[in-house]
Parts: sequence; structure tokens; C-alpha cells
Amino acid sequence: ALMYHLEVPTRFVEAGRVHLPEDNLHVAFVGLAHMLYVPLLALGSTTAPAMLSAALVLLLALSVATFSQRFFAGATTPLSLALIWGTPTILLVASTPRVDTTVTLYLFLAHYALFLAMTEENLDRYLYVAAALLGFAFGVKYQAVPYALALTPLVIWIASKRGRTLKGSVRPLAGFVLVGVIAALPWMLKNAILLGAPFYPFLSATALEPWLVPIYGSRSVPASVDLSFLSALANVRQPFNLRDVFLAPERLTIEVEGAFYFANPILILVPLWVIFVRNRLLTWLVIPALGYLAILILPYPATNLRYLIPAIIPLTIVVVHMAVMTAQRLAPAKAVRWILLPLTLLALFPAARAAYIWMSGTQALSYLAGTMSREGYLANHLDPGVRVYAPLIEYINANVPAHERMLMLYDARGYYLEPAVIQDNRLSNWPFLAAKLSAGECLEVVQASYVILAIGSFRYYIQRGLDADVMRWPEFLEFADRCLSVVHESPGFVVFKSR
Repeated sequence: ALMYHLEVPTRFVEAGRVHLPEDNLHVAFVGLAHMLYVPLLALGSTTAPAMLSAALVLLLALSVATFSQRFFAGATTPLSLALIWGTPTILLVASTPRVDTTVTLYLFLAHYALFLAMTEENLDRYLYVAAALLGFAFGVKYQAVPYALALTPLVIWIASKRGRTLKGSVRPLAGFVLVGVIAALPWMLKNAILLGAPFYPFLSATALEPWLVPIYGSRSVPASVDLSFLSALANVRQPFNLRDVFLAPERLTIEVEGAFYFANPILILVPLWVIFVRNRLLTWLVIPALGYLAILILPYPATNLRYLIPAIIPLTIVVVHMAVMTAQRLAPAKAVRWILLPLTLLALFPAARAAYIWMSGTQALSYLAGTMSREGYLANHLDPGVRVYAPLIEYINANVPAHERMLMLYDARGYYLEPAVIQDNRLSNWPFLAAKLSAGECLEVVQASYVILAIGSFRYYIQRGLDADVMRWPEFLEFADRCLSVVHESPGFVVFKSR
């Protein structure tokens, strides 16, 4: 969250305008949800964005309950409402300013609107509402694009069914596309103006952060620079596979909390949908969800597990309704609840376990109750990245003048540091800099006096399979020996000062 979800909106607040920060091309991913963060950050609250994210996931839960009640009713409604929390990823992400659950809200509402268009008489209204919601979802996160593509068969089927003729089908389809594009247009224009590409970093050349432009003399990377380091981080994650999704999610993601990104166990039952394939409602929930996963995972097998959340919601509803229908067919009415209860407990176990470990490991309740200080909370946090980051903030803000400029390597959490920090969002600061440094040249070209080396993060990546040579690590060691002096060391960081 500190990389850009809070960092970039805060930069907007400080500058009083939307602009491209010198070190943060992730401005491309800042959109509709982050604009909601801006007034909250302007009021001085860094926790309000996370609270807003939590409120929006509650709206998602309410939408799931409303959808289930309208189209399935019965036991499906309370069970769907309960079991969407069986995926720990949703709980963990919704408690932060990250926007994966927010984009899921928009996408699910768009899917909901298409169901209304499929079953109600007023086609145009619901179809265009769905299009607008998909456009807004694009403004939240790019994952809206593969989901919109996965919904395309449903949109075409609805239009053809209602239009009856080819000409009658074309008009609502054209209107659907037009409304969606108009809703997404502000965010495409933002990226086109700031980065020269409406879908950056897709369908565009690799760009340089603005702080590197004077060094390279161009916004684009010369062909002579080997860019293999930009894809090196993908090697620290295993390719997507169902075994790890359910049993070892930490292998598929680099976040510490990724160890708790277990898929809901009941999703194992999704293949049983083939038995219910004639159920039109279930089919049009499953096809877009599986289509989204295919579009997302096949080209990018190292996809972050957070990006799967939009598919988890409809698939959970499908499995719940299949379980309810099966129980009602095979057992007496009084026995149904006793059949569904074990399924519910099994589905909620991973989330309950993750919540218990996370809450006890972070000692969040003690901090919330006021029995633990802020310093104690950070020093004893479950996440080692938090434990080592807090002392760094304290040291730098107390010992480095606010007017100084610092170059960060292998970390992108400059948010709480008072001096100006060049974040390393792509783990590319040193490889890009090393490619242009002349023999004997030091930090003069960067106009920075300090270097923050996240040695803990770098070692973690190396253990996960990152190639140190690709990241030009030997060259950094020679550079540090020649140009830098150590002024502070901690378990996770080394702070250097230019000689």
C-alpha cells in the first residue's frame, strides 16, 4: 500500500494537482478509488483509506446477499453471505488501501446488472448500467479489462436474445461499448497525458522514471540496455497451480501475508457445475468467472493471488447454490441444515485460522485497546517487513535533514520518510543507474546524498530465486566500496552516505 496506493495520492495533495511523480510510474494504476482517498489524506488521515476499503467490501457482501436473494433465495442467501469470507485474501486485502476488493465490487455489480438485463424487460437500462460499472471498474484497476472480456459472451447473448434481428442486436451492443468507453475515458486520458499511453504499461514501450530521464536524455529506454531485470521478480513466484492455491499460497506470491491467501476449500467443488450446466443462472456465473481466470492466468502464470478475487465471488455463489440444491434433493428438509453446517465450517476454517494468527501475531487487539504503544505494536508485528521498517523511519527522520535526497534500492516504502526519497518500485533503480554510470562516477548524477539499501528484502528475493547478477549486484558492491560510507545498519536496511 505504501508503494503507491497512499504515496501517489499524497503527492497529488501536496502538489495540488494530478501529476507524474519523479519516481513513481505506478501513477498509471492510480484511479477512481484513489481519488476517493485524496480528500481523506488531505484531512491528514492515513488510516481512513483502509477504513473506506473495508466499508466497500461490506457493500460487496451486501450486494452478494441481494443478488442471491433475488435469483436463488432460500438457504443460498445466508450461506453465500457467510462463505465469501471463507477466502482469507478478501479479509486481508480489504483491511488495507489496496483496491482489489474495490474493483471486485464494481465488477460484481456489473455482472449483477447483466443478470437483471437477462431477466427483466427494460434491457437498455440495465445493459448500460453494466457498461458504466465496467468503465468505472477500469478506472479502479486494469483487472476490469479481462473481466469485461469474459462477460462479452453474456452481453452478446443478452443483446441477441432481446434484439431478435442482427440490426436490433447491434444497437444495444454499440451503446454498451460507448457507455463503457465514456466511463473509462478519464482514466485513459490521465495515463495518455502523464505517460503517453492510455493503458500503460501495456501496449507501450518501457518508460523511464522521470528522475532517470536527465541521465538517459530520453523518456524511453535505449535498445542497448538489457531489461531482463524488469522481469526477474517473476522468478521468485511459482507459476499458478491449483495445489499451491489451496495448500501453499506463499509459493505463488511474495507478500508475507500471501502465506494466508488460501482459496476457499469449497471452490474445489466448482467442476461439479457440469451436472447443473442446464441451469442458466449458474452457467452465466461460471463462464465469465472461469473466462476471467483463463484470460488472466494463461498469459501471466505468475499472477498475484489477489487478482483472483473477482472470480472468487461468483464461483462461491455457484458452489453454495449447488450444495443447497443437492442437499434439498437428497435429504429431508429438517436434515438440510445439518448437511450444510459441516460444509460451512470447513469453508470458513482457513479464514478463521488466518484471522486468529494475524490478529494474535500482530497484537492488533492490544494496540486497539490501548494496552500497547505504537512502538511496541510495530516492533512485535507478525510481518518482519514492518518490524525492520519502523526503526528505519525513526532513524532517518531523526538524523537525516529533511532537505536531503535519498536513493532507495530494492524497496518502495518511502511514504513515512521526511527527506525526499526516490522509491524503487520496479526494483530497477540500481540496474538502470549502473547502465549509465561512467567509470569512477558516484551519486553526483543522481543529486542524492544518501542511499537506503533494503538488504533484507534483497536477500529474501535471492532466496526465492532472484538472480543477483541480473540485478547487477556485484557492480553495486564495487560502487558502494568506492563511493559510499555506512552510517546506519539494522536487520533489514543499510543506510549509506555519499563520500
